[in-house]
Amino acid sequence: MRIVTPPLTVEDGFANDILGREFFGDRLLDLVSNTNDALVISLNGKWGEGKSTFVKMWQGLLSQSKIHSIYFDAFANDYVDDAFISIVSAITSYADDHIEKSNKEKIAEFKNKAKDVGVKFLSLAAKVGVKAATLGAIKDSDIEGLKDIKGDLSKAVSDIVGNVFEERITSHKKDIEQVEDFRKLLSEMPSKLEGNNEKSLVIIIDELDRCKPTFAVEVIEKVKHLFSVENIIFVLVMNKEQLEESIKSVYGNNIDSHTYLQKFITLETNIPKNRDKIRGNDFSKYTKRLIKAHEIETSGDETNLEEGITVLAEHFDLSLRQLEKVFTNIALFYASSAKNL
Repeated sequence: MRIVTPPLTVEDGFANDILGREFFGDRLLDLVSNTNDALVISLNGKWGEGKSTFVKMWQGLLSQSKIHSIYFDAFANDYVDDAFISIVSAITSYADDHIEKSNKEKIAEFKNKAKDVGVKFLSLAAKVGVKAATLGAIKDSDIEGLKDIKGDLSKAVSDIVGNVFEERITSHKKDIEQVEDFRKLLSEMPSKLEGNNEKSLVIIIDELDRCKPTFAVEVIEKVKHLFSVENIIFVLVMNKEQLEESIKSVYGNNIDSHTYLQKFITLETNIPKNRDKIRGNDFSKYTKRLIKAHEIETSGDETNLEEGITVLAEHFDLSLRQLEKVFTNIALFYASSAKNL
């Protein structure tokens, strides 16, 4: 008997599709196959409804269809200060492994442009902080002395801020040109990949709703402003309600977070859920899977267990992840009970 639910093996696309979501995957595949537009697609679903499993299966379907794709786990990268760096790193790493040999110089050019953009778009606060720090290390014993020079120090910091603003103003035109050069090279990247056949590169960004609010919001903003170009399609996997709360956390409760989020999304869709009570719904299908996965010996009571859990799951509208927790408790009960009980 297994106490913890073993992970579902994801291989060969939807070969292990328990919930019948392949049809939706096919329609999504048709969409990305038939356009080279700059698309940002949101795939919405609540926590624990199988979004990550779906997109990993769908990525296998993309591979079978010879469409290049990148899976980016936002939660695994939210320790990085700049989302731009994380996304660029994922793209360049993939391109290094899949670009045609004759186009290797394009990777170097793209990296150089990405470096230029990354340096230019470090936050103003960070630049001021670094420059202010170079005024000199301050020891505890110097605090009293600083009282006498606070006017000079204030003027020095003011000069630094002024210099930074002047630098930003004079370099603004160059900044715009560098961003456009970067976006142009990114748009050309898919055509340089092995066996691309004029298809877009699909970038799946998962686990947005688990990230720090600041990082999650920065990801969607950077995607739209810097990475959304022709031949690149983003699929943002999210719990929309949670992401809207993240937006409020960053910009305040007075912001219309729903409207703000829509600015960054081209198309919106939801993870499919089957609630059909006659032909078998997600709850009954997943319950059957969990009984087998946990290797529970029900002594001939499997049907009653399946039906009872399905009814309760429907009534409380449990997520698939919550259903797994239920079966962990059931497995604990059976494992700790006497055989002849």
